[in-house]
Amino acid sequence: MNNLGFIGLGLMGGNVCRCLLEKGHTLTVYDADKATLDTFADGANLANDPGGVFAACEIIFLSLPNSEVVESVMAEVLNANVRGKTVIDLSTSYPLSTKKLHEQLKALECSLLDAPLLAGPEEARAGVLQMMVGGDFSDFEKHKPLLECFCTKIDYMGPSGSAHAVKIMMNFTGLMYALLLGQMFPLAEKLEINPHTLYNVMDNEIFGNWVYRFYSPKMIDRTYDMAFALELGMKDLNYMKMLYDQFGASAYALDGGLKLLEQAVKDGKGKLDFSQLASVVYKELGL
Repeated sequence: MNNLGFIGLGLMGGNVCRCLLEKGHTLTVYDADKATLDTFADGANLANDPGGVFAACEIIFLSLPNSEVVESVMAEVLNANVRGKTVIDLSTSYPLSTKKLHEQLKALECSLLDAPLLAGPEEARAGVLQMMVGGDFSDFEKHKPLLECFCTKIDYMGPSGSAHAVKIMMNFTGLMYALLLGQMFPLAEKLEINPHTLYNVMDNEIFGNWVYRFYSPKMIDRTYDMAFALELGMKDLNYMKMLYDQFGASAYALDGGLKLLEQAVKDGKGKLDFSQLASVVYKELGL
């Protein structure tokens, strides 16, 4: 069993961490939230800071909210001139930042795999996640058995940053569909079309998919059940916008989606479920 490190014990990271503990691994863990960190006192070694995790472990998982936090954590490691470590970033990070970190770590004889996750906290707890991996193929092959402790499907995507790029593109596609639904159902109601009838008519092989069935009901019924914070979705779409900007290309439809999300954040919906974007449209239509 490996002596592993884990930084970031939120809904996803915490459940992956508990899955690894149950598989017999020894873990040294850290989270910026003291109360969250203390919930692992019964099974893991608690570190006082990220540096303590890197000092104790050869393989360190990151599960952090954005690239800015990843860069901040890694700055400590890079400044300490730590060598010979493997970092596995489970976060949804900005791919060009990942590529830069990969080169910086290689210079210190360390390795970095970008390994974003598909599915949610329940799948993480059960150890049945799907994962995409970017980085040096030799590092992927070496650590794949460890990743299989909590993943049932693992796809190697290519060089460093590739998996993070694909995750951003996947989120872009799914979240933009949710944005379309959040504009369509309020308009249907304004036109006195029964939204439940519309939902049933469109739930077919053309329009019906996981995103459609997950988001539409809570938009139609205005329940907005919490699952994925609007501000996190906005972060992912802003990363997509940054990629277009990097290559001097227009984002077109993405710009409109971001404008709607920006209004939702102004309305105080940022920490609520992504489906709350529909509330902006209902309000503008006087519903």
